[in-house]
Amino acid sequence: MKTINDIKSSGLALHYIKHKGGPEINGLQRNNERVPGQNHSNKHIDDSRTKNNIVLKKCDGTFYKTINQIIEDNRTTKHKIRKDAVKMVEATVQFSGTILTLPEKEQEQVLRDSYDWLKNEFGEENIVSAVIHKDETTMHLHFDFVPMKDGRLIAKEVICRGTLFKQQADFLKYQQDKHPDAYFERNGGDFKGLRQKDYEKVQAILKANEDEMKQYKKDLDDRSDKLDVREKKLNQKAKNYLKKSLS
Repeated sequence: MKTINDIKSSGLALHYIKHKGGPEINGLQRNNERVPGQNHSNKHIDDSRTKNNIVLKKCDGTFYKTINQIIEDNRTTKHKIRKDAVKMVEATVQFSGTILTLPEKEQEQVLRDSYDWLKNEFGEENIVSAVIHKDETTMHLHFDFVPMKDGRLIAKEVICRGTLFKQQADFLKYQQDKHPDAYFERNGGDFKGLRQKDYEKVQAILKANEDEMKQYKKDLDDRSDKLDVREKKLNQKAKNYLKKSLS
């Protein structure tokens, strides 16, 4: 039976990145809704596993056109939208710690539940795209949405200092209730507030260190084996010499 000292917590991170939503946003679509065979600058993408990614909500058309269509369909205010207005927010959900030792299906379910929470929090009608990536170091979710509230495009109220703490607390409590075996805790797991790209770098460094230690241990084992063989040979020579001396 596990005691509290045996249990390692899991980290659960929810990050937001704001975007202006100009035509260049289609580059983000290429990354988030990636297909096998694409060229990527991200070296952590394993193209052979891209087919395993799960599209929870596929964008109809391009991100740029879809964002503007959502705004047109749901906006009720008449004032002109500022040129520097945030038109899309990318939410990323990632985890670390004990959850990574659980079966892949359980990890996937955490992200599916994250999608449901985000959909309820920001409105299904505002979703641009949602994809679970399985082709990088760790599984994670990208959830892209237009920050609409009460018929207004208003990111400063949807994602702001005043709402972030409550959102993070509510999201953590939701996942703790859904997945008690993962032992989700605030600041748990192996990272604290790292974005996915930074987390990938940290994991790569840790993996390189681990591989180096394995090689070092292997070299030591090989040397130890060679010493054992040499010791046996010397012992045998000593026995043969002693035997000749006594005969």
